[in-house]
Amino acid sequence: MGRGGSRVGTGPKPSAKRTTLAPVAPVIAPADLTDAERAQWDRLAPTAVAMGTLVPETVPGFRLLVEVAAERVATAGIIAGHGRIGSGGAHPLLTHLRQLTQRLESLLARYRIAAMGRPAEVPTKSEPDAGTAGKRDFYGTLRAVR
Repeated sequence: MGRGGSRVGTGPKPSAKRTTLAPVAPVIAPADLTDAERAQWDRLAPTAVAMGTLVPETVPGFRLLVEVAAERVATAGIIAGHGRIGSGGAHPLLTHLRQLTQRLESLLARYRIAAMGRPAEVPTKSEPDAGTAGKRDFYGTLRAVR
């Protein structure tokens, strides 16, 4: 005889209404970034700002992301210069490169920059009322009512 509460995920569906994003202060890159880190910041920051994941409060974590990205590029350059396989076997930095790649992938996912299975929904400033404009499908996409 089972006892306990309801199962996880049961109950009414959450409201389909989206909250609007509050305007945030512009994000400025830290002044003490190296040239390689600054290049990574300039490459990745616009996407993170557009996704709403890079705000002034998340700058320390994003700094870690650009540091790891710059280190990965430098390590890949060293390996490319020496060759992946030498007379003594595989290059000793290949393991370090793999670890940097895994760490970079997790950081990119944190800021919604990594490639995913389906396109990530970009936050919008305003959206029409779901009750009058349409219904959401299984994936949360707003569809017109026919």
